[in-house]
Order: sequence, then C-alpha cells, then structure tokens
Amino acid sequence: MSTTQHPGRNYHTIGEVLNVLKDDFPDISISKIRFLETQGLLDPERTPSGYRKFGQRDIDRLRFILREQRDRFLPLKVIKTRLEAWERGDLAAEVDAADGSGLTGLDADQAALGVDASADMDLAPSGIALDRRELAAASGLPESSIAQLEAFGVIHPAPGSGSGSAHDDDVYDECALVIAKIARSFIKYGVEARHLRMFNQGVERETALFDQILAPLHAQRSPEARRRELATLAELTVLTRKLHQALLAQSLRARENS
Repeated sequence: MSTTQHPGRNYHTIGEVLNVLKDDFPDISISKIRFLETQGLLDPERTPSGYRKFGQRDIDRLRFILREQRDRFLPLKVIKTRLEAWERGDLAAEVDAADGSGLTGLDADQAALGVDASADMDLAPSGIALDRRELAAASGLPESSIAQLEAFGVIHPAPGSGSGSAHDDDVYDECALVIAKIARSFIKYGVEARHLRMFNQGVERETALFDQILAPLHAQRSPEARRRELATLAELTVLTRKLHQALLAQSLRARENS
C-alpha cells in the first residue's frame, strides 16, 4: 500500500502509519504501536506540540517488527536484536537463505539465526514483563481471550506475580507472549481456548515425568548439578518436541491410509 502524507511534510502521524500498514497487518492498532515504543523498538520524533512523527525509517522498522511477530512468534527481546542486525545489513542474506530452505515457522527462524533446529532450547528468561493489557496489545488478542486462556490453564502469570482476584498485579513473561500468539493463530481455524487445554494437560504429565528424571540432580544443590539439570531439561524438551512431531505424523499418515 502506498504511503499518504500531506504536502510539505516528510513524516506521518501515528494514524497515517496505521492506514499504511493495516492491509498487511490487520491486527495493528495505535495502542500496539505505542506499546512497541515503550519497549524501545521504536523511537519516533515529536512535533513541538508533542505529537509523534514517523519517517520512512520508522515505518520500515515497524513493518519488520510486525512481520517478525506474525511469522516467527519471537519475543520482543529477540526481535530487538534481529532488528539491529537487519538495520546493519547483517540479517538480509540469512533471512533469504532461510526463506528459500523450505523451512517454516520457528525452524525457519532458527535457521535464519544460524541455529540448528535440533539444538538445545534456550531456557533463560528474556526479562519480558507485561501486564494483561500489554500482553493483549503485544499478542494481538483481546483481553477477553487472554482471560479465557488463563481460565483454562493455557497461560499463567509469571511465578510470584499477582495476588488479587482482579489480576491487576499479574505479570506475564515471554512464555505467555509466545503462547498467546500461537493461540491467536489457532483461533483462525476455529480453535478456542478450551480446546487448547488438552495441550496443557499433556505438558503437566510431561513435567511430572521430567521432575522424576531430574530429581537426583535437583537434590544436589550445587552449581555443577544445576548446570547439568538445565542441560538435561533442554535435551528432554527437544526430544519431546521431536517425538510429538513424529507421533503426529504417524497418526495422520495412518488416517490417510485407512
């Protein structure tokens, strides 16, 4: 979509930016643009009266961010790092290579970052801390959907956050953000929060199994044991993902041949 601006101006208002991008990103909103600014991913100039003024560079940055969120389900901390690499010109060749590899989703993103898709999962927290309103804005879901996901146990506030029944103090981390974005994609196929509960039930059983495996290391309480515990957990997580994919493929293949 071509940009539209008033004669004599080389910048756009936030409303004009919204109109520029809404065809490609229907979920975009003014509140989401403002949220990305608070997270340090955007830094538009201001008019003397305090209104935001977006140049073409700001629009290009925003388009990159929205594409990374929509197509790769990345947390903002990772997007910020990739955005900096993209602006330096360090990412273009990697992205082109990944796009032509036949990979999709998270595996394509790992390839673009030069990461083996079979490598251990990074379990370190990214430091993201969002309230419910911010989680809704960042994921593109209404707050009512966030509430439903939480009611069915699909999303949980970060450990130690919130204490009241109104959830005013709840804080959500990068896991909740990724889950919310994936849930938004499921919703396109008519899958509701109550349907996603089955995934969480499976995870609870897997967690119980992992606890049994890791219990001897966890009991040692030493730095070396903690390092081995995290490494083992990462490997178990990757094995679980691979087994789930293989079992699903096996089941679908059996259905096609029945």
